[in-house]
Amino acid sequence: MLQNHKLAKSIADASWGRFIQMLSYKAEEAGGKVVKVDPKDTTQICSRCGLKVPKTLSERIHICPRCGLTMDRDLNASRNILLKNTVGTTGIHACGNRTSTPVKEQVWLLKQEASQLVER
Repeated sequence: MLQNHKLAKSIADASWGRFIQMLSYKAEEAGGKVVKVDPKDTTQICSRCGLKVPKTLSERIHICPRCGLTMDRDLNASRNILLKNTVGTTGIHACGNRTSTPVKEQVWLLKQEASQLVER
């Protein structure tokens, strides 16, 4: 059905909507939640210093001229998405305890945890 160019976008949008609905249900069932993050410019912005480094789709490595960060562009994007998700958090954990750890440090700790998961 996706071969029909008149219907393809609608079908694909409905599929993503259904996928997010099922994912949210499963996350809630497991005590978690799904957070939607705007992916705009996540591959273009340096996850270390925030400089916008324009790239073409064929460029697979992120190299920041300001801070020197060099990594795969998808890993850089994943760090930016994680950062967007955690900015403005209150510091209240699932168990209800407040943390005195600053938000920036929490983001760094989450990034370290995420990178360890990716390496496995």
